[in-house]
Amino acid sequence: MIAVMYATEQTYAQKERKNCISVNYSFGWFDYRVGVGDAWTSNVYEGDDFKSIAIEYSRQTAPNTEFCTGLTATVAYLVNTRHYSNYKDDMYIFSLPLHLKYHFLKYLFVEGGLNLNYNKGKGGYKFGAGLSANIGAEYVLRSGITFSASPFGQCNLLIAPIEHDTGIYKPSGMNKLFQWGVKLGIGYRF
Repeated sequence: MIAVMYATEQTYAQKERKNCISVNYSFGWFDYRVGVGDAWTSNVYEGDDFKSIAIEYSRQTAPNTEFCTGLTATVAYLVNTRHYSNYKDDMYIFSLPLHLKYHFLKYLFVEGGLNLNYNKGKGGYKFGAGLSANIGAEYVLRSGITFSASPFGQCNLLIAPIEHDTGIYKPSGMNKLFQWGVKLGIGYRF
């Protein structure tokens, strides 16, 4: 009788793990394309590589579906091609993801959705939005500890006011930041 109650409680507890907190590390390459107005500036940038750290929260909304959000901090390294030395510069982006994650088969998932972005620097304040998607695998231990890995792609549109040589700010259009990389995570389901 005690063994049956214990097994029933364990099964029930595993099904009730609808929340997950995770820390993710991402790295990869990106392409940075400037809007029309940036032709007036003295700097032209090309993308190089990036690194991100994220704290994410997900909540199960249907049997195989989760809503995911959190905060992601990204540093993207740019190469300034207007200068002869082609020196590296950096751009910091903070993102709020609003994603859906769908689990299928035993360990696989697909995730995607909207990212709201904020960046201070490189021509003034920059706000924007983007889309990202990834497909990967997640393994959950009995304790609730999760491990995940997935390749991903992301497109960010950044609105960037720029300063002309005369000191007048004007909109530069949309700067586009395309990212490709790998996302590794560890979390806890409860």
